[in-house]
Amino acid sequence: MLKRQVLRQMHLAVLIFLLFFSPPYGVAASVAGLSSWENLHQLETGQLVKVVLKDTKAYEGEFQALTEESIQLLNGEQNRTFLKSDVLRISTKKAGHRGRNALIGVGLGTAAGLGVGAATAHEGEMMRGVGIGLGAALGAIGGAALGAVIPTGGWEEIYRNP
Repeated sequence: MLKRQVLRQMHLAVLIFLLFFSPPYGVAASVAGLSSWENLHQLETGQLVKVVLKDTKAYEGEFQALTEESIQLLNGEQNRTFLKSDVLRISTKKAGHRGRNALIGVGLGTAAGLGVGAATAHEGEMMRGVGIGLGAALGAIGGAALGAVIPTGGWEEIYRNP
């Protein structure tokens, strides 16, 4: 019976973890919405941008300017202009959330550790408290580490040539 309770608590912790860290698959933008050059008007000067050309060469740099026919990036110390007709897709760098994920991991790990510690520590009152505390501490450390290593950020596509 004790093992069943521990397994139930572990399943709940895993489900909560997946709820917070799973990518939102249903929220992806449609390809039709990405085919408008007008999407690029949201870019701000200096923003990190990746341009992939139709020959699959990719260039990263800071956004400089946009016209109806081209986009200009500062790539290192060199300004590069890419014609709209040569561009396959354009993406922007998303901010990472490792700190937030680590804090969520601490909370979930602590909760899971408390549950496992409470379920497994059954000797005297003093030992039970030590077991629960140790479980919570180990869970918090493990959750923080796991939350911090989960990849975040990445590139968000904002334009795709139809």
